[in-house]
Amino acid sequence: MPSYQFPPSNFNQCGCNDNQKTILQKILDLLLALGQVITNNLRLIASVVLGQFEAVGTFNVTTNATGSSYQALPSNAATAIRLNNNTGTDIEVRLVGSGSTTPEILPDGNSVTYPVAANSNEWEVRRVDQSNTTVTLTGTFIYIQPISHA
Repeated sequence: MPSYQFPPSNFNQCGCNDNQKTILQKILDLLLALGQVITNNLRLIASVVLGQFEAVGTFNVTTNATGSSYQALPSNAATAIRLNNNTGTDIEVRLVGSGSTTPEILPDGNSVTYPVAANSNEWEVRRVDQSNTTVTLTGTFIYIQPISHA
């Protein structure tokens, strides 16, 4: 079997006839053009999806002393938040005003990321055991400004 690099600088090294060389060159040209189109589209998609990274910061939220009441997260413009539960107890997390919606449980020792429509105070927390002993969770907010393609 002949040994040659791909793509060869010319197709004389491949042992192909002229028709096969022409076809191989056209395939190679097509692949190179397709690669450029894919690269350009991936760049566009990344800028639309990721937008412009604007801010990242940390926050603390302490559970409500009432125990049965939820405590909203502090107000920060955000597109996502990450909650870290190292409190020694499990925490309920829900959207503010979700009422009867079953909250998600964030077990002690775990972290989770939640989407945010506009502000981190859309989310609220309380202890699963509803104890009036407060605990403090840490978190990170991220804000990404979508890029306008006008």
